[in-house]
Amino acid sequence: MSTTRGADKRVAAGVLGILLGAFGVHRFILGDAVGGILRIVITFLTCGLGGLIGLIEGILYLTKTDEEFVATCLPRKPLDILGRPWHMWIVAALMLLWNSIGCLDFFMTQTENVAYLENAGFTAEQMGFFTGYPLWADLLWGVAVFSPIAGVLCLLLKKRIAVEVYTLGLITYVAAMIRQYGFTDFRELFPETTYPVFSVIIFILALAQLLYARAMKSRGVLA
Repeated sequence: MSTTRGADKRVAAGVLGILLGAFGVHRFILGDAVGGILRIVITFLTCGLGGLIGLIEGILYLTKTDEEFVATCLPRKPLDILGRPWHMWIVAALMLLWNSIGCLDFFMTQTENVAYLENAGFTAEQMGFFTGYPLWADLLWGVAVFSPIAGVLCLLLKKRIAVEVYTLGLITYVAAMIRQYGFTDFRELFPETTYPVFSVIIFILALAQLLYARAMKSRGVLA
């Protein structure tokens, strides 16, 4: 039996990479929370194609010797760029782009930009649904879409309050979705199955951002 530290996880990580690699489980069991979260984000941003990364990694783990696995596959101290882990810049850039979409939708809806809403394929009745939100619902929606942007900025500033900011965004998003799907006629006006699926994707990515911020806080990156 190999006494190389970390080698005992090779087979488990390989199997989990093949079966659940799209969700980064194989990286989580190796103690690489950042790598696991990045794989979740990539999977959803690529509509599932990113899951092939975990599959390939799992196969590679199983084909390596214990020594090769420890030398090449276990997490290492990340390279810093301007005092921040390299992956933080990638996550921040991707999430800034992703969260900006929600902010744009919110702004265009609040300003009742008919051309924008028509280009999105909304009927007059559907546009009326969004523009007819009560004030408290608009505030809830606004906090939900702008909190992740603030979270990204807090990450880049290495502020530990990023965790609380992302938590606020996630809570308000869940509250907004409970109202939308449970207490309005949204499902009648928008019967397409793509809407609830997209809502779940947004939730998962919001949760992934929160988990990433918590991982950075636990590693002492955020102060």
